[in-house]
Amino acid sequence: MKNIFFILFSAILVLSGCEENFLGGKFYTITIENNSSETIYFLKYDGFSEIQYPDTSIVNEDPDLIALGAGRKFYVRDRNPWNESINELEADTLSVFIFDAQVYEDSVWSVISNQYMILKRYDLSIEDLEQLNFVVPYPPNAEMEGMQIYPH
Repeated sequence: MKNIFFILFSAILVLSGCEENFLGGKFYTITIENNSSETIYFLKYDGFSEIQYPDTSIVNEDPDLIALGAGRKFYVRDRNPWNESINELEADTLSVFIFDAQVYEDSVWSVISNQYMILKRYDLSIEDLEQLNFVVPYPPNAEMEGMQIYPH
């Protein structure tokens, strides 16, 4: 019984890694890429977020941040093309926040939020994402010159 569960679970993981899922629907992907030698955490503000750009504050309640180890990637998927999803946002801008892992793990979220303890914040338009081929690197690279990245 355990073998069947393991095989089924493995098949679902493999199939979910595809651009087209096993049920036939297509996913559109933004890749968050950690090119640093340290673990980071990230958070994106999208259409489901209570705060959206141009408000760049950080939520007061401890959100579900995603850990990303050194040299690792995370794939953010959407069933809609990203240009549609981003155009539905209040200001046509997707905000991505990057946090130092040690700061996040060793601090109370209210302190992180109140003191705005971020490594970087990217405010990206669909044009920015297209220029990056939907791969958002940390730390920022030369290709991101002229994009809204804070602190500078």
